[in-house]
Amino acid sequence: MAAVVFGLSRISGAAVFNSQDTGNVIVPPTPVLPTKVYPKTDVSVGQWTSTAATLSGAINETVANDASYISTAAASTCEMTLDEAVYPGGANQVISYRAYSANSSMLTVTLKQAAVTIAQWTHQLTPTPTLYRQTLTTAQRALIVAGAINVTLATT
Repeated sequence: MAAVVFGLSRISGAAVFNSQDTGNVIVPPTPVLPTKVYPKTDVSVGQWTSTAATLSGAINETVANDASYISTAAASTCEMTLDEAVYPGGANQVISYRAYSANSSMLTVTLKQAAVTIAQWTHQLTPTPTLYRQTLTTAQRALIVAGAINVTLATT
């Protein structure tokens, strides 16, 4: 199994991104200014390791830092809770993250709230760090209510 390196960016309700838009998590902002929400706590770590004391601590920076990441060398699943904020609603909500694998591992990213899966994406990773930006659909946005949102990462 190849190593998978992952940096979680953000979920954003604004369509504005800058060059530092990789490495953290954002949750949908107001129409004018983005509200950013980052990984706050680890729910489960599986076989994932990090460059910090916790998985969430490695990828919760406000400015992207490629020296801070989480990775796994085996098929594994981890889950992190995002820093809770008031859900602002609105359109153009995006989750973005960077990931790569030297051996083309598969990565499934799941955004969920309690037992409800909001969205799920699967990627065949490449050796080149790639920024993935996923825009939530109207139906996916409708599933989000006030409360904690989790991100689950699974590799195969």
